[in-house]
Amino acid sequence: MKVAINLSDFKSYPDTLLMLNHIAQKVEKLYILTNQWEEFPQSIEKSSHLEIIAFPKARFRTLATEWLFEHCLSVPIEDRIDIVHDFFGHLCRFFEEAKMMKDRRFRTLNTQR
Repeated sequence: MKVAINLSDFKSYPDTLLMLNHIAQKVEKLYILTNQWEEFPQSIEKSSHLEIIAFPKARFRTLATEWLFEHCLSVPIEDRIDIVHDFFGHLCRFFEEAKMMKDRRFRTLNTQR
């Protein structure tokens, strides 16, 4: 299973980052979409199952949405994302468009912090 999730600020949500690191050990791949360009926190042991995808803050919503469409629909089927989780509503455009798709293979999940 491949999962994509957005987490805009590692420093403000260290507990969430730690949880995501644990989840990454249970899935094939966990992508964290972020606007953080700094180093991954050293307190978290990064694994091969975890990949950070960073976009510029000013264009995060647009670029993250484009990345998700590509990785949910256009890449070879074995590489596609299975679950997209949005913490803060930054991926709402992707979620709105995904809702209209028939027979989509991926699932969406939205929670507010």
